[in-house]
Order: sequence, then structure tokens, then C-alpha cells
Amino acid sequence: MLPMILGMFLMMPPGPGAAPDRSFRVLVNHCRAASQLLDLPSWERATASHASLAVEAAYCWGYLLGAADAINNSDFTRGLLCVPDNVTAEELGKVIVKVADQHPDLLHEHMVFGLSFALGFTYPCAKEKADRSHPDP
Repeated sequence: MLPMILGMFLMMPPGPGAAPDRSFRVLVNHCRAASQLLDLPSWERATASHASLAVEAAYCWGYLLGAADAINNSDFTRGLLCVPDNVTAEELGKVIVKVADQHPDLLHEHMVFGLSFALGFTYPCAKEKADRSHPDP
């Protein structure tokens, strides 16, 4: 009887106080939804039947633009990641999905790690810029 009760307990969804899933897979799934939204004709995007795609796209694009701004304005990442200032949220979303497809082993990692890998892989700094930003001690 006890194993059955424990099994039922483990199958229950987490309660409202449970920590949200912050894996890279979650971000990738939101960005895939954003790509689906962009594939729709513009007149169809605003329909109620696609509201959930719009919410997921907003999550993806907002997270990515915030991360890009933080990266571009941080002394910690200066010279390591060089995300262009004019990159769009849509472009960043496509980068995330492409890198996730190429490196599915990242999906279980925390979304910050996956995002950092994807942006570093796609937007590395030129060696000269990295050398100037991090002088030898």
C-alpha cells in the first residue's frame, strides 16, 4: 500500500509554491512557439486562437532582449560575448532554436547556461576586442 501511495504522490503536479522549471528546454519551447507565430500570416497572428503563441513569443523575446541588454552592458561579459546592438528579438529566438537543435544535450541545463552558450557560439567577440577588454595582469 505504501509504494502505491508514494507513487501517486510522485505523480502529482507541483503545487503553487514549487519552483518553476528554468531549464533551457523551457526557453527553447517558448522560442519555437515564437517562430510558429511568425510563420503565420500577419492578419492571423492577432486572432484569439493564437493567443497562447503570442504569450510564449513575448516570454521568449522579452527574456532574450533583456539578456542581450544585460550582456552588452556588463563588465563581466565584455569581450566574451558580442551581441550586436541591432539584433532583433526574432533573430535571437531563431538563434536559440538553431543552437538547441544542434546541441540537444543543453536542453536539461539551466536556461542561463544554454542562453550563454548559444549567444557565445553565435556572437563571439573578435580576438582583438577580447584582448583589449581583458588585458593581461
